[in-house]
Amino acid sequence: ANMDETPCYFDIPRSSTIDKKGVQTVKVKTTGAERLRFTVALTAGVKNTGNGFVPFRLPPLIIFKNLVKAPPGKYPPGMQVLGSKGGTMKCSMMKETYVERIWKRRPGGFFNTGKSILIMDSAKAHLGDEVEQAFRDANSDIKIIHGGMTPLLQFLDTHVNKPFKDILKDRWEEWIENG
Repeated sequence: ANMDETPCYFDIPRSSTIDKKGVQTVKVKTTGAERLRFTVALTAGVKNTGNGFVPFRLPPLIIFKNLVKAPPGKYPPGMQVLGSKGGTMKCSMMKETYVERIWKRRPGGFFNTGKSILIMDSAKAHLGDEVEQAFRDANSDIKIIHGGMTPLLQFLDTHVNKPFKDILKDRWEEWIENG
């Protein structure tokens, strides 16, 4: 499987506008939160069933910036929501939330007798000894993609994050236009 974190913004105004020719100013409707962001950790992979490989994706982990804990609200089943001062993943989050509440619940993860591999970039939170041990305890190896190799080896970064953000932007535009 492959896990990657991607920053997302609360306000996603269009980078281009359409209005009548000659208009000097074009008003863009926003919520005023263009700089507020959160991080989404996405995971996708394949499971060997013995009869071939079956793709899977795991629930996202969302990390809100400048919050001590997750904001109240209803979240989809399985989704994990956390707060963090910097809004990014920490080693403790990888170990206690990602490994325990997401990775171990993947298809075949609980009773997994075969070894699994998770590919991640070299973010600081992925490199801690306690993170490595948590994955070993889950019968999994982690493989770290070193700098400069991400475009070649990280599937989520090259094929999933942009479409995910495009869909997020479409939903945001729909929400902002319809209230």
